[in-house]
Amino acid sequence: MGFLFAALSMAYAAIVQHLIYTSPPCYTEPLACPASNLTEPNHVHFAVQLPAYALIGLSEIFANITGLEYAFTKAPPSMKSFVMSMFLLTNAFGSAIAIALSPTAVDPKLLWMYTGLSIAALIAGACFWLLFSRYNATEEAMNLLEDNRSKPIPATAVKADGTVALENSDDEELRGTERGPLGNAHPSSGIDQEKV
Repeated sequence: MGFLFAALSMAYAAIVQHLIYTSPPCYTEPLACPASNLTEPNHVHFAVQLPAYALIGLSEIFANITGLEYAFTKAPPSMKSFVMSMFLLTNAFGSAIAIALSPTAVDPKLLWMYTGLSIAALIAGACFWLLFSRYNATEEAMNLLEDNRSKPIPATAVKADGTVALENSDDEELRGTERGPLGNAHPSSGIDQEKV
């Protein structure tokens, strides 16, 4: 939905830009012709552009906020920070694309820039849906990846053979137990895995 709202927002911005370019006094060169005295803009009310901002706001809610939530909840507890940083790194790529497109953000090229962004968002949304819509069926299984009862293991507790000794744990239930290479309770520890 986020990509769709972004595409609609850019399409609407292209329509508004076309409206600006077909309005007097300067048409395709707003504020640049002698008729405007360099102060009078084309005769289009500013409120015409408000729906574009509403649509891009909805796009942020459906794409960015949902993406942040998805990245955080689906990441294993020990990798939440890394996965979130990778998700936020995509913002850096978006900013780099914006910098690359900035030379086209001049009159009279704005109409084509908005049109291109609209088409790109629509294509990206379709590709994203085709590639990732199958994960909707596994939503509940992925939610079980995080066991709220598990506790992080300090790096100093890992032995050379890969087992984990929790001798100095603050949790009395875990103190003195050993865990195997995957963090599971060692069979000889006598601790029930469900309690860990």
